[in-house]
Amino acid sequence: MTIEFTLHKHFTSVTIEFTLHKHFATVTIEFTLHKHFTSVTIEFTLHKHFATVTIEFTLHKPFTSVTIEFTLHKHFATVTIEFTLHNHFTTVTI
Repeated sequence: MTIEFTLHKHFTSVTIEFTLHKHFATVTIEFTLHKHFTSVTIEFTLHKHFATVTIEFTLHKPFTSVTIEFTLHKHFATVTIEFTLHNHFTTVTI
């Protein structure tokens, strides 16, 4: 599963890609803010039957707040991605 989208005004590109295989999951989150030359890559692997991961951070100049939270439990996965660009009042929830 791949989720990719671009917010044009601040040239923010976000790519979220993850695969679920039984009790094994690999998650890669990579995005770049072009104007402020900020690149962040988050990559990790979850092994056992149950894992909960929350990633939250803020980039101050474009007022971008990102919260990523998801839970893997056996063959069930819930992924919530929510962030807001303050200047453009844009809220995206996947």
